[in-house]
Amino acid sequence: VTVEVTFSDTAITEVKVTDHAETPNIAEPAIEQIPAQIVEYQSIAVDAVSGATNTSNAILAAVEDCIGQAGGDPEAYRVEIEKSTEDLGDRTATVDVLVIGGGGTGLAAAMSALDNGAESVMLVEKMSHYGGSTAVSGAVVAAENT
Repeated sequence: VTVEVTFSDTAITEVKVTDHAETPNIAEPAIEQIPAQIVEYQSIAVDAVSGATNTSNAILAAVEDCIGQAGGDPEAYRVEIEKSTEDLGDRTATVDVLVIGGGGTGLAAAMSALDNGAESVMLVEKMSHYGGSTAVSGAVVAAENT
């Protein structure tokens, strides 16, 4: 991962990923979100993007290196980010079947539950897309325990 970081006298004003060899479907959320969060929070202590931890960490390490190359102190940019304490209200759902994971097996389980009489099925997926390993292999490989 190669990044370009622009600084003002007092802040990081822009972070751009200029080159990478990451897996597109997996890396894209991190490539979009991590640079924006670094600028927004003026911190390299942002959370990794779920499912794209390695890409997130590579971007953060590259930005840290840029800070050092610019003569800055990376530790000064390791500012703890204040988490929101906003009350999001009631997040309770009642369903017949809850499926965790939207890979091939999870999708099949959700459909099977509906086919076998479940009236309500909820499928929860951490990634920004469904399909698991099959989705990122071009539908060539179905892998377990990934």
